[in-house]
Amino acid sequence: MTPFGQPPDGPGTEPHPVKRMILLVSGEEDAPAPRCIWSRRFAADSRAGASARLYVRTRLTVAGWSGDVDLAARLVDCLLSNRVRHGRPFADGCVVLRLTVDEPGGLLIEVDDADPEVPGQLREALGADLRLSWQVKLEEGTVVGKTLRAHLTAAAHWPEGAA
Repeated sequence: MTPFGQPPDGPGTEPHPVKRMILLVSGEEDAPAPRCIWSRRFAADSRAGASARLYVRTRLTVAGWSGDVDLAARLVDCLLSNRVRHGRPFADGCVVLRLTVDEPGGLLIEVDDADPEVPGQLREALGADLRLSWQVKLEEGTVVGKTLRAHLTAAAHWPEGAA
């Protein structure tokens, strides 16, 4: 028997493809555990925002996110469309979207593009009840772009009269 109580690989048995597993745990005690994480590359074209909107609605609805799915989808559309118009795609012609739903029901939206410049007056353009931040994206110490982050709580709402 192996240390995990499984019979060893022997004649006539296929070895399991997973030999080792690593579990990463946050070192921050108060950090909420992510409940769901998704990542997808979108072609940096005029359809990126609409495609991302559908992607977000589907993922958050299936995950049973308790927040305003329509607000999240509109926000992703706005962020991605803004990065397509004012940012720069990576070498493959794409921008990257990541969604993380944490245990208290918050939603972290991250959009990566290859332009390291600070976004303009994006917060005012959005007008949503959210925290917006950005940071330069580094790979092996070299600046390769930026990550734009928006954090929504489940109670966030889209202000009246906002686009």
